Amino acid sequence: PGCIVLDFGLPGLSGLELQAKLIEDKIPAQIIFVTGHGGIPESVKATKAGSIDFLEKPYHPQVLADRVEEALELDRKEQERRSQHLEMERAIASLTDREIEVFRLMIERPELSSSKGVARELDISPRTVDKHRAQILLKTGCRTVPELIGRYGRVQGKSE
Repeated sequence: PGCIVLDFGLPGLSGLELQAKLIEDKIPAQIIFVTGHGGIPESVKATKAGSIDFLEKPYHPQVLADRVEEALELDRKEQERRSQHLEMERAIASLTDREIEVFRLMIERPELSSSKGVARELDISPRTVDKHRAQILLKTGCRTVPELIGRYGRVQGKSE
């Protein structure tokens, strides 16, 4: 986990420009800006661009230390979410075309939770649906359909 403490008024490339470059280069970073010359407009710009705080100098060292700890925890959680997302993407990529059809119905139409409902929708037998469902759970590392739906929702940012 990481955190970058940036001076808003860096010479040459400003802190806000550096933040924009990190975003452009897809380098995820928790950023805390510090400044001796900032105000509300600068704070709003930095926050809208994704920084987690904007501290004006002089600030108490404990305030900065607390914010860095919070940033590190946020970054750890974000890294974990990205890792789970990649794992789910890999698992989905390993599914056959028919398994993807069954998976989509399980995720997008939970009212079709029964094998009979999915089978009717795909015009296949309920036993075939059961086999596909078992393979989907095996490949995704989930034990139950509700666990699969929950995990998929979390990595897609749809639930906590």
